[in-house]
Amino acid sequence: MIADVNGTLHSIEVTADSLYEAIGRALSEIQIQGSGWSAELTQGDVKVAVCPPAVEHTVKLSAFLGWLHRQGGRSPAETLLRQKLRDMLGMPLSRKEKRDRENLRH
Repeated sequence: MIADVNGTLHSIEVTADSLYEAIGRALSEIQIQGSGWSAELTQGDVKVAVCPPAVEHTVKLSAFLGWLHRQGGRSPAETLLRQKLRDMLGMPLSRKEKRDRENLRH
């Protein structure tokens, strides 16, 4: 975030490899948007928030549901995740899953 000469706070998202590059890119983007005031700035603070890059995936719902209904898993963690999601979605347990849970309780 950066305040303009009138004290109005502005924020902009940029991708950069360093802190100073992020500031430079943000100021450049403000100028490109026609706000000219960034060239007048010589004092004040710039607040930079570093966020991990977003990752976007597209998954066919049928593939997700197929995975969700599959028994077992490649690892105990995958099996637990599948059970957790089924519980979250209110899906009934298979007979085997019910037996497995009962065995864990005893």
